Amino acid sequence: VLDPVCGSGSLLVAAAACGATDLWGIDADPKVLDGSSSVREKSSADIQDVMANFVALKLPLPSLECGDALDASCQAYTQSYDALLADLPYGHREQSFFHQPRELAVGLLEMAARVLRPHRRAVMMWPEALAVDAAAMVHDAGLSLVVVLSCDSSGSQ
Repeated sequence: VLDPVCGSGSLLVAAAACGATDLWGIDADPKVLDGSSSVREKSSADIQDVMANFVALKLPLPSLECGDALDASCQAYTQSYDALLADLPYGHREQSFFHQPRELAVGLLEMAARVLRPHRRAVMMWPEALAVDAAAMVHDAGLSLVVVLSCDSSGSQ
């Protein structure tokens, strides 16, 4: 399982809890990976490095890499995967360091086409504004779209 925008690693923790053992994560923010900062609003007592969650839950440890999710020279991209999971920055609490949301989504789809084994899945959560173009972006990357699920990321109920 690869999460190319792993942040605090929650999708990798979920994948490991479901039985995944070969886990890779990339994030552009070294402070998030080492626990000195958080993408979520927490007290400083709650901030811990990504690995601490895996250790506490006795889950397999991921390989983590600090880098640009669209940099094809990242070590994580030398592997092939059964799944790519990504929760893109929505711009509310966190921002992408290097890319606008559309550029990041398109680039990650292209990367998924490169690194996923045949007939495997990419599951990506995008800002709502991108979802309307999901079918075209997925098609352009040479992938097949299974479903687009809408959700309200604004926090309103």
